[in-house]
Amino acid sequence: MKAIIPITIVIIAFLCFAIWMQNSLNNTAQDMAKHLEVVEGAVLTEDWDLASNEMEIAQRKWDNVKKRWQMLIDHQEIDNIESTLVRVQSWIDLEGRDDCLTELATLKLFVLHIPEREAFRLTNIF
Repeated sequence: MKAIIPITIVIIAFLCFAIWMQNSLNNTAQDMAKHLEVVEGAVLTEDWDLASNEMEIAQRKWDNVKKRWQMLIDHQEIDNIESTLVRVQSWIDLEGRDDCLTELATLKLFVLHIPEREAFRLTNIF
């Protein structure tokens, strides 16, 4: 009977942490995706100055997000996002519309895939 209380507390603490982590990943991923959609809109209209400025904002946002995500997710995922961010910035600098849009779509997929991949579900546990 004495062991039930500490075990219950540990389970509740674990579940609270899992819920907090999932909410944090969802919120930051959605925020990043919004910035990337602004960049995408600027690229579609070929407003390269706006695209570059928004990409700088997205990069600063990512630098803050990355610090938190490094504690929670696989580093390979972070490396994928980092390399794609660099490619997007390069295509913006070169004003390559089609290639930039392709890389932006990939980047959004990587960012939005993280909360789904890290979700507390039975399929992710087994």
